Amino acid sequence: MEEKYENAIRMDLDKVGHKALEEPEIIKMLTQRIGSEILDENGNIDRKKLGTMVFGEDGKYNLVILEAVVWEYIDKEIDKVLEATSAPIILEAIKLPAIKAWKKCTTKILVSAECEERKVRVMERDSISEEEFDMRDNNSYDYSKCEFDIILNTSEGT
Repeated sequence: MEEKYENAIRMDLDKVGHKALEEPEIIKMLTQRIGSEILDENGNIDRKKLGTMVFGEDGKYNLVILEAVVWEYIDKEIDKVLEATSAPIILEAIKLPAIKAWKKCTTKILVSAECEERKVRVMERDSISEEEFDMRDNNSYDYSKCEFDIILNTSEGT
């Protein structure tokens, strides 16, 4: 996509979400709602601890809190980019259909892969265990609820 649209701006919303977790007001909101156990010794959010608390068996409530806080930040960052440019914007996110920006997308593309292939890629990319992958994957998005303009399955090379 970036090669086809040379002037396109790519936003990896996972990285935008990671940036959100560095914002003092977000740290404060999350520690008030989830608990100070998510902090490291320097008062920063420890993403591994947070991941365990939101993707674990009892973490559904915490995941709802995390998503509400972080998605609001992400939506604001997307709006800033939309206001600043007329260039095409490529939004990359696993749960994009769940945030406000989904409605603003003019072309919706699902890039999928078989579970085992995704598992290997994500475990390598994020340096996580199979158990951590499974916890995340169990909280993934149900794309059957969405309509896409294009579906690309990387396992099939299409």
